[in-house]
Amino acid sequence: MPEQLTTEQVSRIPGFIEKWTKIGLCCEPVDRPRAEAAIDKLYLNCGSEPPSKIIWYNNPLTMCAEHKKKLEIML
Repeated sequence: MPEQLTTEQVSRIPGFIEKWTKIGLCCEPVDRPRAEAAIDKLYLNCGSEPPSKIIWYNNPLTMCAEHKKKLEIML
């Protein structure tokens, strides 16, 4: 395995940064059927059963609030 990047590889880094920053900051709605198919494929490729249910939330705060309620009920 090479220990250093080639000049060509280094020159491509800004493009990768731009691409993945754009993806990371994207606020467009997710294509849920496509995402669920990708999740299933990932599990199968790893030799595991895909989840039987995927729970979708509108945002991380909603997810945290929902799980906090479940924890309070359990306690």
